[in-house]
Amino acid sequence: MQVFKSISRASALLFLILVMPAAALAFDGKVTRIIDGDTVEVLTNSKQPVRVRLADIDAPEKGQPFGEKSRQYLAALIFGKVVSVEEKSRDRYGRTLGVISLSSRETVNRQMVAAGYAWAYRYRGKATDTEMLAVEAAARGQGVGLWNEGSHAIEPWKWRRQK
Repeated sequence: MQVFKSISRASALLFLILVMPAAALAFDGKVTRIIDGDTVEVLTNSKQPVRVRLADIDAPEKGQPFGEKSRQYLAALIFGKVVSVEEKSRDRYGRTLGVISLSSRETVNRQMVAAGYAWAYRYRGKATDTEMLAVEAAARGQGVGLWNEGSHAIEPWKWRRQK
């Protein structure tokens, strides 16, 4: 009987260890600020502000051609709305790298790329999400958003290096 109790406790502890981190990686909150086309501030239900960088996308920077249009499009999608954030990780600045969604529709991250207001994120030339690359290719093919500017659009990671 004592062995059974020990196994039950160990199983419960293992369950908590596996489930608790996953539960801590998602939260809901109201979007209170749009910083640029891929960074927002979300006020959690517990009234904690969290800066969220949309994972797997890279939007034009402030001051970069199309940067303000990208920010405005993101604001039209989610400013003042309650969203769900799934945290994937943290970046070197301590921001949450997250996937944002409204209800059960497609993710805001994907919508930004599909509408041509962001690129699929690349790190050292390699995409972090291959599905997002396909979404970007479709947006390019349709000539939407920044892609209607032709091939003059400069990728944010290249633009940052030029500054």
